[in-house]
Amino acid sequence: MIKEKTNTGMNVFFGILFFLYLLLSSSAMPLFDETGPGIKPDILLSLCCVCPLFAGKKASCVYAVIFGFVSDIIVTPPFHFSPVLFFLCAAAIPVMARSFSKPTVAVCAVFSLPFLLLRAITGSFYLLSQFPEITTGEMLSRCIVPETLFNFACVIITYFISFAVIKLFRLDR
Repeated sequence: MIKEKTNTGMNVFFGILFFLYLLLSSSAMPLFDETGPGIKPDILLSLCCVCPLFAGKKASCVYAVIFGFVSDIIVTPPFHFSPVLFFLCAAAIPVMARSFSKPTVAVCAVFSLPFLLLRAITGSFYLLSQFPEITTGEMLSRCIVPETLFNFACVIITYFISFAVIKLFRLDR
């Protein structure tokens, strides 16, 4: 059995980042969703896509489950299944990215797409339950596609923020 090397500084950094993203998603992100069905970006999911590439699988899975439950309680409706989705993301991305030599932004972006699409599917369940009169075209054009693109951009931005802070404070050692 191969033991995963732990980096306390990296784990503390991502713990603080998860907490900051939770505060941001509970205070600032609801501003996107004031006029009925609209986009509500899930920045915690973007962090769950980035964290395993830097912090390791164990710590990422723990953070994903904890903040998934907290996110379902505070931020998103339970239709999004955040603990399950976040855990799958934190557990699967390191396995998928294992064949690459180092975690680049392209690796992170490509491997986050299935989870962003899964989030879009669970988001459509929520939209259909809350707004039964919404048409499929309206749901796709006003909600699902813009939200997925915004979440994809959040993954890339989160990757660069994490990479810059890790290099700046030399947390990768």
